[in-house]
Amino acid sequence: MSEWAVGTIYNNYEYATISGGKLVTIKIVLAEVQCANYDDPKKTACEQERKKFNPDDVIGKIVGSFKFVSK
Repeated sequence: MSEWAVGTIYNNYEYATISGGKLVTIKIVLAEVQCANYDDPKKTACEQERKKFNPDDVIGKIVGSFKFVSK
């Protein structure tokens, strides 16, 4: 889900997975610059950088680093 504000796009992400035998859910909001506000060449560079970014990769690394402790 995305929401727009002047100069910024807010993208909401929700992830759920099983890790360490536990259900893990993560909700994040990423504030991203609105590339259309720039003139070229900055606009093109901004759009290329956004295409390279994949939040799935970041969240996968975060969840993979979790250590669960038994009580």
